[in-house]
Parts: sequence; structure tokens; C-alpha cells
Amino acid sequence: MWEGRRIAYPSSPQPVFIGVPKLFRYPSEGERSRVPAAELHWFAAGTNNRFEDATNAHGPHDVYLVRDGERLARFRFVVLDSSARTDFSSGTSASEGHIHLDGWGCSDVSIADQPGLHWKVEQAGRGVKLFLQGGDVPPESVSLAMRWQRCSQELQLKLPFPSAGGRFFDAKEKPLREGDEIALRHLTGARLRIFDRNPLAPKRYDVSLALGQGKRKMRTADLKIERPISLLSNGSAEIRLIDRKRPAHPPVIARQTHAI
Repeated sequence: MWEGRRIAYPSSPQPVFIGVPKLFRYPSEGERSRVPAAELHWFAAGTNNRFEDATNAHGPHDVYLVRDGERLARFRFVVLDSSARTDFSSGTSASEGHIHLDGWGCSDVSIADQPGLHWKVEQAGRGVKLFLQGGDVPPESVSLAMRWQRCSQELQLKLPFPSAGGRFFDAKEKPLREGDEIALRHLTGARLRIFDRNPLAPKRYDVSLALGQGKRKMRTADLKIERPISLLSNGSAEIRLIDRKRPAHPPVIARQTHAI
């Protein structure tokens, strides 16, 4: 069994290790033992290009277990430099952000098309930066296809879209801007959608509804509602604004203030 530090995101068709993993035997009786490095032959996946030093082996690899000149098994996986990082940064809105694959060493990265998704890839040192924009409703994740030099094998990787924030929508699915006003009689169908899928920067969200007339807010404390928002396990939430209205409120103007 190979043991090492794996990335936290789904990949196919091979697993991805950060740093060179180690192979161990687990006999039915007795303690586990590490397979000697001399019995492991490292090649760039799908080629005859052998690495004499496994510490320099990065990218997709075929590793053969060889004993007495006979290949007993083959293993295929991706190895990244031990310093490789995956950094997520959210943008100024919930619909944009970027992902920095620092130290991954890949030579080519593309992102699968999705409705409303716009993206750009830039080289950044020993890695790449992925700049993402996802429209009014950003996707939960993006699917990447990655390649390394001197290897024809492609890695498929799924990463969360680094969204952080919320958007208000009226009953016709039209996005509302911060500071827009909506009459209480139009609250039915209006909703707040939260998108928080940046794994490095989770936030706490509240919704605040303030009653007013025109541009003037009423000063009575009872005419302002603030409620915390609980997110689902996928980092999203959808709140119907009508559920946040108190029944005793008069039919005046409600102002949405903030979602963060």
C-alpha cells in the first residue's frame, strides 16, 4: 500500500501525492515493512523514460515493483513537489475568484466549459493561476485537465469554485444590487443565495432587512430584522426573504443591506 500526503480534491484516473509516497507491505501476520527503494523502478507514465532518483520524479508516473529482474506489479499516480500548494482567493463578488496551483509543475491546463463560466490561465512561477468568473450563479466546482512535459497522460481534477458572498434575486430571477429596495408585497419569490465554496476562507453570513419609506429608513428598532444564515455542507444557502418578514410589519419598503 502506498502511503503519503494526498491532495484533498477528487482526481482521475490517478491519485495525486504531494511529495514522493512510500510503499509498504502488510503481511497477514507480523508488522508492516517498507518496500526497498531498489525494488521500485520509476518511469514517466506511458513512456520508457526512467528516473534514477525518485525525488526528482514529478508528474504522472508508472512505478514498477521489480524483484529478481521480474516486474511483479505496476502502479500509476501523480507526484507533486513536496512544496506544492493549492491556494484559493475570492474576488470582489461571489461570482469571481482565482486558484493558484503553486509548485505543481504542469505544462498545460484547461478548464471544462460550463454555462456562464469564463476563465483564463496564466503561468505563475512553478505553477499556474486560474482566473474564474461564473456569472450570476457561480458553479460549485470547476473541472481541470492537466498535462506535464514528456508525458502524454492527462489528469482530471475537480476543484471548488472559490466563491465567497451572496446575491439577492427578485421573483423574476433578476439580480438585485446592494441598496436596492423592494416592497413587502413583492417579497414573495425574492430570495438571497449564498455561495461560499472557498475552502481557505469560510465566513459567517447574516441577512439584514430594514423597513423604510423611499430612501428614509425608519428608526424604530422593531422595524429592522437581522438573522444568521446556516450554510449547507456544499457551502451554499438559499433564503426566501418572505420567511424573514415579521407578520406585524406595515406594508412599506424593505431594504436589503448586506449578506456578509
